[in-house]
Amino acid sequence: MTGTQCGFPHTLISPATADQELWPHLGTAVSLNCTLQVPGSCNGSVTWLKDGKAAEPPYTAQDIVWNGLNSSVKFLSSVLDVNLTTEEDYGKFTCQLQNVSASFTLHKTDKAGHIAAVIFALCVVAVLVIGVVLYLKCRLTINLWYRDKYGEPEMNDGRLFDACVSFCPSNIDTKFTNFILKPQLENRYGYKLHLDERSLLASTGNGISHEASVYIWTI
Repeated sequence: MTGTQCGFPHTLISPATADQELWPHLGTAVSLNCTLQVPGSCNGSVTWLKDGKAAEPPYTAQDIVWNGLNSSVKFLSSVLDVNLTTEEDYGKFTCQLQNVSASFTLHKTDKAGHIAAVIFALCVVAVLVIGVVLYLKCRLTINLWYRDKYGEPEMNDGRLFDACVSFCPSNIDTKFTNFILKPQLENRYGYKLHLDERSLLASTGNGISHEASVYIWTI
């Protein structure tokens, strides 16, 4: 502080709190504003410190003084411009007038900045694309696995069967149909089968779905 006529009390107007925490990026500039209300007879000025020592160039302060509504008070404002060109520019800046002070602590931010967020977003997009491709290629397998594990609610769509199996009866065909195909589809996956042992094509009636029909032809 310079001058000897700054009596009490002093009131800190800016910053709102005496200790400020800031995280500016390297290569940017910040303006630190320190404003006090002092008695009208005060001829002092605000002093700036950098890490406990007097702030020297390249740190420059601009001081403004203006009177209040009456001559009994006035305002002292000092704005310190800090260009963050190197990591040494980070630290604790303190403005003070007699025993009133306020500090601005400039913290170094992560050099990666927003790169981590961009990488995370790209990873999410890649996972979604891979998931869609796998689903399109393995949709049937996925649907069967889901139905086998979690089941599927019974839908009352008016159909008596989910699929129709038409084949020429023989020992081999009958064994394959009754002991392999039928248990897999009905017991494991819950489909209802219509077994046609008369070598007839699936009827368009009887509530059988054409889309779900399965035909096994043997010679």
